[in-house]
Amino acid sequence: MKRARSKKVTRKRRRSATKDAKAIAMTRVSELRCHRGTDDTLVVANTNGPLETSKTEKTVEFPSWEFTTHLSKVTFANRAIEMGGGLAFTLNLAPGVIVAANENSLGFADHISRRITRALKRLFRAVPFWFGIHVTPQCRPHVHGAIGANDNERAAVDAALRGAGGDWPAAARQFQLKLKRMDDPDGWARYVLRGLPQASRQVPGRVIVITKPLRSVAATLYAQSRARCLEEAAISLAVTAASVLPSLPRERKPL
Repeated sequence: MKRARSKKVTRKRRRSATKDAKAIAMTRVSELRCHRGTDDTLVVANTNGPLETSKTEKTVEFPSWEFTTHLSKVTFANRAIEMGGGLAFTLNLAPGVIVAANENSLGFADHISRRITRALKRLFRAVPFWFGIHVTPQCRPHVHGAIGANDNERAAVDAALRGAGGDWPAAARQFQLKLKRMDDPDGWARYVLRGLPQASRQVPGRVIVITKPLRSVAATLYAQSRARCLEEAAISLAVTAASVLPSLPRERKPL
């Protein structure tokens, strides 16, 4: 006899920028709570035994790293950069570099990534970075991103990025590169991501690059934030459940 097939359907996990945005908002609230020292609920709840966070994962939409979109990956890569005093940059590319990037068999961003990596190693040192491609209304590709260097290293990074961008006329050299400290890391990540859909329609290959070491650090940082948020959510659910008292039986009227 043939065995009856199981009717149980495994639910597919789908990547969702909406879920990512909610998760990122949760991490911001969690970080603010930690900075302000308002963790009283943690002390109260932890006295009642170990917390069950696996059930919370089914209630709270906070995807694991492998099920996140570019929104989470770039946001946490940028947070990792900012923790070391990172610099945001905007790099305009020389016409010859744009032509070579468009003709690169592995895509536009791959060519730019290799140029930046080589220039950093030659003039400075190997440092983590990420970037996204934007395209102007005049269809000119350029680069926005962040690099793991501090203000003391600005001159060396400036020279390396200008070298990666290609030769510019001396009169226009001041417009080739903008390099500054990040006032709002999450806001910078959102700005860069906003221009990727248009760029993906106009340049070949991928339009976002996160170096491997940085991606690894970002994944660890995300996992730590996720664990903390799920624990806080479990505590909140436990406290809420404990505060709901059972209703008392109605008092019977005397006969």
